[in-house]
Amino acid sequence: MRDDIYKKLIDVARSQSLISYDDLNIELGLELDFENPPDRILVGKWLDEISKHEVEAERHMLSAVVGHKEGGRVVDPGKGFYRCARALGVHTGSDDLVFWAMEVKWLHDYWSSH
Repeated sequence: MRDDIYKKLIDVARSQSLISYDDLNIELGLELDFENPPDRILVGKWLDEISKHEVEAERHMLSAVVGHKEGGRVVDPGKGFYRCARALGVHTGSDDLVFWAMEVKWLHDYWSSH
């Protein structure tokens, strides 16, 4: 698991905000090209590992604070996030955006007090 990404996601959750994939790349100096499928797959793998770690620790999917930016704001974490949530057994419903919103709220509440 990438500790630098893990710590950054905790900081984002503590600040009750979200971060785009591009901004995460820039802030951590990952120098990955998110338009390049191998790089997107690698970042997705790291985020999935973090989510798995958090779910095993009986917390929520920390990767929920990362998403695609549209019009200057993060609007959706993307298909990989929902695929991971289903694989971990934490998302069994059909409304992805409601699930994501609930994850983000839990993360903001939890990490802002820890």
